[in-house]
Amino acid sequence: MRETRRAASSTKHQNVRTTIERSLARAASTSAAGIARAAGVSETFLYRHEKQHCDLCQEIFGSGPLTFYRLAAERATNGHDQRNARDAITTTLSLKSDLANSLATNRRLREQLRKLERKLSTVLGHHAEAIVGIDLALTSNMIDEPEMTRLKERIRELEISLAERDEQLEAVRRVNSDLFKQLNGARHDQT
Repeated sequence: MRETRRAASSTKHQNVRTTIERSLARAASTSAAGIARAAGVSETFLYRHEKQHCDLCQEIFGSGPLTFYRLAAERATNGHDQRNARDAITTTLSLKSDLANSLATNRRLREQLRKLERKLSTVLGHHAEAIVGIDLALTSNMIDEPEMTRLKERIRELEISLAERDEQLEAVRRVNSDLFKQLNGARHDQT
């Protein structure tokens, strides 16, 4: 009879442990009543074995069934927290790596842009030289002082000539305006 009671008690203890392990595997928070119901034991069974440990409790739980549940839940939570911390570290490292790659890409693009700007400057310079008809790169080294003075004098002459033409153009515009006013006035008087 003792053996039958011990076997029944062992079955109840095993059912409680299995229920607790399933609950933890599902990551479901369960009350003592929920564990008792799922294991097919009374809630009193859990509390009684929590206060008065028996040999089976020590063998199966290492403590009382509810203490075992709390400790296992805490370990699972800590494990989850540690995984989250590892994931956070991994994410941080990944983001830092992405940032470093982006900065390196930006640096390469800036250098490429500088090279393109220099190339464009050279091409536009050659285009300007072709329009002006002077090789600007060579002129600074090849023009001697008397030639430079002659070119500066020629530039002044052209500027004076341009200013005179601007004055003449302004005078012609004034005369044209006066003539139109007279013409419009004469038409207005006739009507």
